[in-house]
Amino acid sequence: MANKYFDTIMKRYNSGRYRNYRIICFEKKLFLGKKSAGINPPKRDYRTEAINRAKRMIKDKIRNNFNAKFKFVTLTYREKEYDRDKVNLDLKELADHIREFYTDYKYVAVPEKHKDGSWHIHMIAEIPYIPNGKNVKQRRDGWTWGNLWKGFVKVNLIKNLEGAIFYMLKYVFKQLENADRYQHVYIISRNWNYDYESEHWIREDMTEIKTIVHEIEKQIGQKAFISQINSEETGNILIFDFYQKQEEKNGA
Repeated sequence: MANKYFDTIMKRYNSGRYRNYRIICFEKKLFLGKKSAGINPPKRDYRTEAINRAKRMIKDKIRNNFNAKFKFVTLTYREKEYDRDKVNLDLKELADHIREFYTDYKYVAVPEKHKDGSWHIHMIAEIPYIPNGKNVKQRRDGWTWGNLWKGFVKVNLIKNLEGAIFYMLKYVFKQLENADRYQHVYIISRNWNYDYESEHWIREDMTEIKTIVHEIEKQIGQKAFISQINSEETGNILIFDFYQKQEEKNGA
């Protein structure tokens, strides 16, 4: 009998422009020991489990909603802001203003502290083009970054989705190290579509999993992007990512 198995999840995200598949294989060891023999299962780390749940939730929401309007945004204050509660209020006010002209605005934001204790903000957001400056004639509705945010704004198109998610989560975990116990490390809007499909399998070897990978590759006409994580904390994890651009609808 094999002393390991593969705990596998396949997720199908159906965003506006892409249909993404992700297969995650967790290689796990069978626990065969008995308490009387002095072998006990490892203790659960509830904090790590909570962090990993938050991590999966952020990843799944971004992947399931990704489209061409998603951007990586950095917000910096003109005059330094040291009050985290005021940062939260400013983000809410920004969202209220943007939704006056773009109702689908959604975001996940991570406020980050400078060494001097002041705050700036990193965001992944679904947002339309907004001009810089205060020239309200640039938009019929009068909104520009100059009158939306009290400071400096840097906006980058997302060309590499997984890279953008990686950097976003890097900021999340960086802030967790110094966060107050009851402080929210990230702020996420409520209007994300979280309705993705998933399947869960337990397999003793990789044979059937590789067959499914090949079938998806044949179906979408693209090879999977394969990555591997191996550490004492996570064990061995094999990840297959597939990106299939969907046909644009008329008028889109």
